[in-house]
Amino acid sequence: MRKITEEEIAQEFDARTFSKGVEYFEKGYVGVGVKKGNELAGTVYGSAPQPYKVRVEITDHIYSTCTCPVEVMCKHGVALLLQWLDDPDFFVDADRLLASLGERSKEELLKLIGSVIDKDPLLVHELFPFERIGVKKRRNIEAISRRIRYLSRGFIDYYRVPEVVRELDDVKEIGDELLDEELYEDAAEIYLMLIENVVESFNTGVDDSDGMLAEFVWECIEGFNTAAKKMGEEQKSALITRIADIVTSEIYGLDTKELFHGVATRENIARIEEELLKRISLLGSRANQEYQRERILNLLQELFQRLDLPEEAVRVIKKEGLRYKSDYYMLANALLTQGKYREAFNQVREGLDKEDAFLPGAYKLDELYFTLLEQLLDGGELTKAETDTEEALRIAMRLLSGFSPKYETIRKVFEKIGEYDKLLSTIKSECDEHIMLRVLLHDGYVDDAIDLANSSRLYPWELVEVAEAAYEKNKAKEARRLTIKALKEGLMSVNKTAVKLIREIAENSDENELREALRSVRSAEVAETFLESLLEKKPEHATELIEKHAPNLGKEKVKTYAQKLDKKHAKKVCHSWITWAVNRSHTYYKDAIDLLKIIREKSTIDEWKEYITRFTETHSGKKKLLERIRKIHTDTISP
Repeated sequence: MRKITEEEIAQEFDARTFSKGVEYFEKGYVGVGVKKGNELAGTVYGSAPQPYKVRVEITDHIYSTCTCPVEVMCKHGVALLLQWLDDPDFFVDADRLLASLGERSKEELLKLIGSVIDKDPLLVHELFPFERIGVKKRRNIEAISRRIRYLSRGFIDYYRVPEVVRELDDVKEIGDELLDEELYEDAAEIYLMLIENVVESFNTGVDDSDGMLAEFVWECIEGFNTAAKKMGEEQKSALITRIADIVTSEIYGLDTKELFHGVATRENIARIEEELLKRISLLGSRANQEYQRERILNLLQELFQRLDLPEEAVRVIKKEGLRYKSDYYMLANALLTQGKYREAFNQVREGLDKEDAFLPGAYKLDELYFTLLEQLLDGGELTKAETDTEEALRIAMRLLSGFSPKYETIRKVFEKIGEYDKLLSTIKSECDEHIMLRVLLHDGYVDDAIDLANSSRLYPWELVEVAEAAYEKNKAKEARRLTIKALKEGLMSVNKTAVKLIREIAENSDENELREALRSVRSAEVAETFLESLLEKKPEHATELIEKHAPNLGKEKVKTYAQKLDKKHAKKVCHSWITWAVNRSHTYYKDAIDLLKIIREKSTIDEWKEYITRFTETHSGKKKLLERIRKIHTDTISP
């Protein structure tokens, strides 16, 4: 393993992480350590009851992983590295240990393995993965079930979730092996038990912020469906009740409804329908019942379509009653699968003013209204005279309250019935400025969009959109003014459009306009875009911008810019960054020295002596900084 230094560690980790890692090391929080090849491994105590497990890889760079919530490049990794620098003998040399095992007797090795397993019996599954229980033996399913229940208790501890998922994945591999052995019923049982226990864990509050557990569930669902499709009708039917329980109890987006894809057949779909519908009234509050009702009806409709039974989808929706907009949406879609467009449109119209109950299918009915209206007008099944313009306007305004992606369809419908001007005037009178802007830009009314942008308080990116439209219409002056307004309103990032507009300001603005734009820059990303055009042609402005944003630009970028500027401006930008850096933290001292070298290079001997004298007087209390300076500049610093 190559040698590393404390300075390198400080560079690889951010300042706060390094500082906390130093504290953990000094307090003796490192538990154990192992060295193997180019890696260090160990435990470091933190805020959790059990120590975190840390691994550090030392190659060209340092990279650490940890079982703590941060996961990578954390303070626990810093502590382990500092322990290695301080006392390498603290670490067990795994390479040497493994080499020595060849000299041990069989009895010694067996004793060693036995003592390890005594401390953690579950390590058997790591040491001997080929000794799986359950393979080809139905009688072991109960043992596997107990193991799953035992492992699932570990989800109570937030910090053990990744470890528990890995252990459950070992169990899933048993199901995978059974699937390969064509023992489909046993394989399906293991997958289903895993899903049941994980869903129960979700219901009791397991944390799955990284999505690891959800991905595991999906893998189990895929395995289950592969096995279930190979099972007989009686075996499939025996699982329907359990699957219905899982699907109706799970509300976390785990796609457990997909389990029915493995078991649903024409022979048992009536049983599935019965099991699902009877649960609606048992599902808690009215709000939950309505939410689950829509989920269940959507699922049944999907299953009927998969089994090529579209008329059954219509039947079950009508049977459950048409109460909400979402019900009419489901019914219309079921009719569309049968090619009944006019009947579907009539159902849509009937449901337009029903209660929406805040369910997902509610707004979709309004969108379907315009989709079908356009199709019927194009196909000649509906005429302009038969179209209710006021109804269409009312639905359009409802959709445009959030500028629906369906606007293009809405516009085409009103053009077909000769009422586009009425649509536009209604939008201008009833919609807010954000919606109005979307419509004006979409329909090419650039001058109106510019007037609206100048007179209203729009979001920065909306102003950029209008500026681009103006630029494309050869209205460069308006484009610059609108871009400056976007900067004032808080434009913090750039895309290709913003880059083009910022270059237009930098290269073609007069002095007053340029100064106004530069005063409005609020982020390093926007500043860098300006600097690409200003560095060579307008170094005074470039220098002011770099000084203003030096802390966020970072040392390397400031260094690059300084190399492109003349001596006077280069020294100014370096001094700005150095002053900020050394006043913030000692971890920046090395970088400060780097930029001091540039100042020295661009100064005469007398200028350098004068500068460094003032600098050391200003920072006389920073002894470690002055020590670094003296080591490099003994010829220009008095003792």
